Amino acid sequence: MAMTTRSCGLGWADRPAAARPCICLAMGRLISLTPEVTDLLAQNAPVGIGTSGGKDSCALAFAVLAHLREIGHTGPRVLIHADLGRVEWQDSMATCRRLANATGAELVVVRRKAGDLMDRWLSRQANCRARYINLECVKLILPWSTPSMRFCTSELKSVPIANELAARFPGRTILSAAGIRAQESARRAKAPVAQINSRLFRKKLGTGGLDWHPILTWSTRDVFDYLAECRFPLHEAYRIFGSTRVSCVFCIMGSGGDLRATATCGQNQGIHSGMGG
Repeated sequence: MAMTTRSCGLGWADRPAAARPCICLAMGRLISLTPEVTDLLAQNAPVGIGTSGGKDSCALAFAVLAHLREIGHTGPRVLIHADLGRVEWQDSMATCRRLANATGAELVVVRRKAGDLMDRWLSRQANCRARYINLECVKLILPWSTPSMRFCTSELKSVPIANELAARFPGRTILSAAGIRAQESARRAKAPVAQINSRLFRKKLGTGGLDWHPILTWSTRDVFDYLAECRFPLHEAYRIFGSTRVSCVFCIMGSGGDLRATATCGQNQGIHSGMGG
């Protein structure tokens, strides 16, 4: 498949009927496809399924793997988890392992080589302070991630995942599936079903690929109902502590209730009280 730098796929509602989501026989749920994705699956392209341990990525894994079985896809597929280190819920890795056992898919774990997310924040803080002391800047720069500076996602998740997939599948065009949903935010409501992932383009390795969002149209209720039908036990953040989402325990996108939930978990209290530094 010839790769270009254009976007491959509009949002679901903007696509002509022939390119809208197909029926996946994963208990009758819809998954979103584009012609580009369908063509790659027909060519048995490798599929990497991003897995955080949260509800959306777990539902994503079951739905995508069910669809691959239904269409007779025989190419490689892996679950891939980007470990954020000390700021992860401890049950996140355990949930990813349960997911791998439940689906029979291989679980690949990747990490930022220069340290975990706490290391990134601490080094950013030290560097910003040094620049301020040396009069190289007139305003202190926040060490933390923000909604407009989500280096936590890009540096700790997107880059390590793309590096692993490209190294693992040289000479291939790769589908990198993620469990984002339009209902989550106005920004994600505008997300395409599929688009070029420039990080997967490696000239020396001969790779390219697409980001693919198969459950883009699902509601939160769809996700919970589907996982119940799959009889998959949810992450403890939902089951025990009442969080609405799973990410790092300091997530800037979490609500006040979500942050209280993380602080309620005894395993997280050390990192919340500064013992992680």
